[in-house]
Amino acid sequence: MLILPTTPDALSLDALMQTVNVLKSLGADQFRILITRVPPKPRRDGQEAREMLTEAGLPLFKGSVRDAVAFQKAALAGVPVNKVSDPRAKIAWRDYQGIGQEVIK
Repeated sequence: MLILPTTPDALSLDALMQTVNVLKSLGADQFRILITRVPPKPRRDGQEAREMLTEAGLPLFKGSVRDAVAFQKAALAGVPVNKVSDPRAKIAWRDYQGIGQEVIK
C-alpha cells in the first residue's frame, strides 16, 4: 500500500489530486491518503479536507496527524517525537501510533 500524505491546504490538496489521477491512470489502486499537519480547533481545515476527499470517493486513513511544535523539536534534536521533552509530544506520538495500527489491519 502506498501512503499519500497531504496537508489540508489548497496547494497540497491540488498536488494530491494530480498524484491520484496519475496513479489511477496507471491502474494503481492500493493507496490511502493521510492528512497531516492538521491545525487545532477552531480551525476546520482538516475536517474540510477530509470531507472533500471523502466526497471524491478517495480512500483515507481514519486518523490524522495534528500539527505540533513537538515535531519541529524532534527534527531539530534528530530524535523521534516520543523522545522530545514536550507535554504534547505524547499526543503527537499517539497520532502516529494510531496510523500504524490502521496500516497493519
